[in-house]
Amino acid sequence: MEFLDAISRSVATLEVRAAAEKQRARQREEHARQFEEAAEQVRGRLDDATARLTARETAVEWLNEQVGEAVTERRKVELLLDEARSKLADAAQVKADLQTAKSSIQARQQELTVMAKRLEKVEKAHSVATEQRSWLVELYTVLANRPSWWALMPQEWRNRREHDLLRRKKLFDAKLYLERYPDVSAAGMDPVRHYIMHGMIEGRRFDP
Repeated sequence: MEFLDAISRSVATLEVRAAAEKQRARQREEHARQFEEAAEQVRGRLDDATARLTARETAVEWLNEQVGEAVTERRKVELLLDEARSKLADAAQVKADLQTAKSSIQARQQELTVMAKRLEKVEKAHSVATEQRSWLVELYTVLANRPSWWALMPQEWRNRREHDLLRRKKLFDAKLYLERYPDVSAAGMDPVRHYIMHGMIEGRRFDP
């Protein structure tokens, strides 16, 4: 009888352990799913940044073409001005032609000034988009290179380790970001995820 009781207790113990192991397996699957969702968000942001970068590169090329055409047109006007000076003997006619050419050059110079400002703005936006794309690539590379057991750890522990790692890599300062933007802290949102989903578009910064 005691032998049967011992067997019964052993079976019960094994059943409890099996149930606990199933629970841990479900937790590992949930952690793995959460990590995949986060990785998919990073990839989506990376695709968006690439699309914006491509559009801005196209705009830069178009503006460069416009500037080139304007420069060519200015040279043509200058050639016409030289030709007018050499051919026209009448001072009044020469003066009128010079005035016309001068007005044309001034108009072109104004256009060039406007185009140069537009080009500067586009190049600045292009530079920001390039930096953001590079940052997202580095961030994804760092966060994706984690051991398989990482997803088993508590979320708070993983966030703390990720923040420390990104700060050491000089990719993101979570503490500074929360101090600079208390609304993020008040919302209880992870600073890295907030910057990727909102802060980047809003022009927020995480560096000193």
